[in-house]
Amino acid sequence: MSETVVYGLIVVGLAVSAAALWFIVRLLRQQKAQKDENQRRLEEVAVKAQEHRAYLVESLQVIAQTLMNDEMSVVEGSIRCRMLLDNLDPQLRQHEDFAVFSEVYEKTRHIPRLKEWKALKTKQKLPHMQLMDKVESEHKDAILAAAGKLRQHPFGRYH
Repeated sequence: MSETVVYGLIVVGLAVSAAALWFIVRLLRQQKAQKDENQRRLEEVAVKAQEHRAYLVESLQVIAQTLMNDEMSVVEGSIRCRMLLDNLDPQLRQHEDFAVFSEVYEKTRHIPRLKEWKALKTKQKLPHMQLMDKVESEHKDAILAAAGKLRQHPFGRYH
């Protein structure tokens, strides 16, 4: 082989090596950028989750206080507490201090809500209202006690 061919092959080898090195560096930069973007998204999701948990805890505290101040019906407050507890930590609804919210919810879950309630005629609402009154009289003390425990519950681990 002549010297020219050897030098030519060396130049080609160096060019291929340089191209491979450029490609590897470019790929590593893309991977780092993707990793940084994923980390940023994870942090954003964590912040939103923390804000949502704080909102749920605050809502529970407000509803509990509203129940204790007799500013909301016991049935409505129980349903709201049950839903918020489900969203915050589904195991909390089974906690012995808060099980009454689930009990009231289960007894009244068939009652139409919101628009469906408004669409009912007075005659159609009457049996539901009687049931709500019955449930309220049966569970009012337990619900108020549970609301008091909600106000005292250490929700710090949810923030």
